[in-house]
Amino acid sequence: MQAEVQEAGPCRKQLSIEISPEEVNEALREGMGQLQKSANVPGFRRGRAPLALIEKRFGGELRREVKTRLIADNYRKAIEEKELQPISEPEFDIDSIEMKEGEPLRYELTVEVWPEFEPEGYEGLKLVKPSSEPADEDIENEIANLQRRMTKFEEIHDQPAAEDDFILCDYTINVEGQEEASAEDVGVRPADGAVGRFLVSPLKEALTGKKPGDTVNLDFTVDEKHMDEKHRGKAATLVLSVKGIRRANVPDATDEWAKELGFESLEELRSVVARNVRAAKEREAEGELRRQVYDALLDMMKFDLPEAAVRRQQKSIADRERMGLEYRGATEEDIASINDELEESSLKKAERALKTFFILSKIAEKEGIQATAEDLEMRLGELAARYNTTSARMRRQLEKDGLLQEIALEVQEEKTVAHILSKAEIKEEAGTEPAPQRPEKPEVARTVPEKPGESEEKTDATPQEPSADSESPSKES
Repeated sequence: MQAEVQEAGPCRKQLSIEISPEEVNEALREGMGQLQKSANVPGFRRGRAPLALIEKRFGGELRREVKTRLIADNYRKAIEEKELQPISEPEFDIDSIEMKEGEPLRYELTVEVWPEFEPEGYEGLKLVKPSSEPADEDIENEIANLQRRMTKFEEIHDQPAAEDDFILCDYTINVEGQEEASAEDVGVRPADGAVGRFLVSPLKEALTGKKPGDTVNLDFTVDEKHMDEKHRGKAATLVLSVKGIRRANVPDATDEWAKELGFESLEELRSVVARNVRAAKEREAEGELRRQVYDALLDMMKFDLPEAAVRRQQKSIADRERMGLEYRGATEEDIASINDELEESSLKKAERALKTFFILSKIAEKEGIQATAEDLEMRLGELAARYNTTSARMRRQLEKDGLLQEIALEVQEEKTVAHILSKAEIKEEAGTEPAPQRPEKPEVARTVPEKPGESEEKTDATPQEPSADSESPSKES
């Protein structure tokens, strides 16, 4: 086998491979001999059919099988000999490659390979770690969130609606005479100024003071940022009938309220909340350090990315984001209207993700960092606990789904980032004086909306009608 390599573009190599006539002939003879021994031919015992008859009946299929095996085996040999790192298997048309007995088998393959660069400059990064000490304002915000979570709603019969009440209603929205939205028995809050997906600017004034049985008719203009571009700036009307009023009863932050939640006093509740806030801010600070590491590495190391890999990654990201939009209620028309922005955003994310992956993988190779069997078992144990199963079952499921290697790569990446952080110069931002703590008390689970960055969506801080499974905070959780 002879192989030559030529450049074929960013992260692409063209392999020209030639297999000698002797190897081709030997592979054909060997294949024909094995086929003669195993073929069932009417009128002949197994292994006794004439070779000419075997060739006539099965020759075409055999030649294709031999050709495929020769191409695959010699491709792997060429990759090893030329020390190439393919990202994916090459695509080729097997039928377009000719193979004749007594002649060399020649073919070309275009291979997508890893970027070629030397990772350097990743030691001694200057990073700034945000303070994890909670400020008084942080604690008060969390207490306020707890109050909102414990809010109870009561039906109002003898008073008009206030701007923060929830109004149970039926509504219809027409845009230029065509009905575009309607619903029954839905909640609308005047202060929000929105009905369904439409912002209705005069809603607050129109609904405040209404009682069950009242009807509201409003003319408004669809805002310029509406999801559906075709409706933007157009005249619209809202017809809304008030069916009921629910008012939020927010509890006061007192010792009695804290005792209802299972604490001895409001002071104890504050100390536990302060500890939870500190833990959350520590996680955020660690995430910020990782982000700084990624940004620094991306700025330092410049190289071309494999275009096909970027396209595959972009498609995967875009598909996930479209599914997320559909899950949140977006229509096909809604998604189509932002398709260009979605494609551009997913391309940037794909390039960043792939570049980060290549850089960290190169650093891991240079530093000899790997996910050991012990690392993998520990991660499987964590996943098993999260999904209430055993490590063995989790391993089998991941192997079945083809995700075990991804878990190993994830662990390797975390270890690589930890190595970079261990060599970095980290300056911690000054924080406020720590709030009083009672370390002997167990930490409670967070029962308030997550901070931005800890989940994909922010949680609205306004009171929401509680679901049937709402839980109160517990200091033993």
